[in-house]
Amino acid sequence: MHIARSIPFFALATLTACLSLPQVARTPGATVQQMLSGASVVGALADGTSYCEFHDPGGLVVGRDTEVYAGTWRMNGDSICYTYTGEATDCQFVQINSTRAVFVDMLGGATLSQGNIVPGNVCS
Repeated sequence: MHIARSIPFFALATLTACLSLPQVARTPGATVQQMLSGASVVGALADGTSYCEFHDPGGLVVGRDTEVYAGTWRMNGDSICYTYTGEATDCQFVQINSTRAVFVDMLGGATLSQGNIVPGNVCS
């Protein structure tokens, strides 16, 4: 009897531990949408590679790092999701402070890229 009663507790404790992911700081999605729509982000990827990426208000994204690329972007709650040509969709959180944007991994909070938000398309 003691084993049967402890199994639900163990299962609940395990589930709780799995759901206890770190809280990743993020800017609300509506603010991210407003700040990035029609603007470029000029900065660096986590590996130091320079990049420039324009967020068209219609949902297209065009950019360049070591090469020119294109895809789409959309907000999904507080996360921004990118789908680049030939790649799976990738969602991340954004931390915006004034005109500085830091894109972070949704689970661990690791910085993926960061840069300055500049009005218009300065990437072409």
